[in-house]
Amino acid sequence: MSDMNLDNIDQKLLSRLQAEFPLTGKPYADLGLRLGMDAGEVIHRIERLKANGIIRQISPVLDARRLGYQTTLVAMMVSESRLDKAERLIGGHPGVSHGYERNHRFNVWFTLALPPEADMETELERLTSPINAEGAFSLPATKLFKIGAYFGMGGGEPAAATQPVDVLPRQIALSRAARLVLNELQQDLPLTPSPFDDMSARLGMDTGDFLARCRSLKQRGVIRRFGAAINHRQAGFRANAM
Repeated sequence: MSDMNLDNIDQKLLSRLQAEFPLTGKPYADLGLRLGMDAGEVIHRIERLKANGIIRQISPVLDARRLGYQTTLVAMMVSESRLDKAERLIGGHPGVSHGYERNHRFNVWFTLALPPEADMETELERLTSPINAEGAFSLPATKLFKIGAYFGMGGGEPAAATQPVDVLPRQIALSRAARLVLNELQQDLPLTPSPFDDMSARLGMDTGDFLARCRSLKQRGVIRRFGAAINHRQAGFRANAM
């Protein structure tokens, strides 16, 4: 756990960074307006929160299924002596978004997303064979119940975004420009007053057009959420459960 003392402003900032990050030309200034400080103070506080390991990064959470990817939750039984190797192999796979060691005989769990042309069974075999897992099985989702996790920090935090129970999302057709925007957007947002300017410039787009496409992708559900990814243990949450 971080030894950083979170004051009331830090708590409010963390809440808004998770649930209400503005997709605007000057997002840190807009956050500051809501919290009674300038953009420089917002950036400084985020820098401290990152340095203390509380914020991992600020970036989009994408819905892999809307992009045509197939996804599954994988449970593995791995001997203690092979956990380090399992961590390296699983953590280095580009399709793994979350991975945990659990207090259970099936002690390694991770999510895996693959492009539509890939064979899930073959990829799982390729991933688990070098680890010599004692057991492994795939648990693909069959119905959507909720999306996203939100760590309330107090201080009058905004409500977390919710989505009603529904069937699994279907792939959405995206233009080449929209795909370029998504590719550019998947990085830790720079801590500069106008962080989207360089992104849009690299694509030869006006910043306003770039952000309009970002908001459209969010409205269509391709971007589930844009905001801060929080290290919950560093933020003071003692545990999570599955």
